[in-house]
Amino acid sequence: MPDFDQYAIIGFNGAGKSTLIKLMIGILKPSCGEVYVNKITPWRNRVEHVKNIGVIWGQRSTL
Repeated sequence: MPDFDQYAIIGFNGAGKSTLIKLMIGILKPSCGEVYVNKITPWRNRVEHVKNIGVIWGQRSTL
């Protein structure tokens, strides 16, 4: 059994799912507030941050 957690984000179109993921992986910088993932600010420390995450982007048919 893998030693990691798995999460899913579900919601209606336009609910902000993709924006949330982009904030969490450091592609977008928040216009206000703070985002922390594993005690790291993703957009400030992107190189360090991406060493510890994995993201699959695409539709079920492309995976």
